[in-house]
Amino acid sequence: MILLIFLVIIVCWVIGGQKGGRIRDLPVPILMSLGIGLLTKNLWLTVVNLGFWQAIRFGYGNYEEGEKNSFLGNLTKDKNGWWIRTIYGFLVASIGALPLIIWYYKFR
Repeated sequence: MILLIFLVIIVCWVIGGQKGGRIRDLPVPILMSLGIGLLTKNLWLTVVNLGFWQAIRFGYGNYEEGEKNSFLGNLTKDKNGWWIRTIYGFLVASIGALPLIIWYYKFR
């Protein structure tokens, strides 16, 4: 079941990037939380994790002068996009994993 959730997350991520839509924004946080809920069997952690995975909506994109840029684009002024994507990936992964890390060390 976890493998199936993982594959659906990958498909949603790719489709969301190719179509440019918001396909990533809704299903990916839900599926990530569902996977964590199935692994931990903890409803409280599943619900809290759903809120934290909303960090996926933070957004990223190349910086272009005269355009409406993402927050990270304006912050880094990176025109290639690799630095923005690195920061974005680190932030989303860290924020999304935070409830699981706290639960593991504090409440276990």
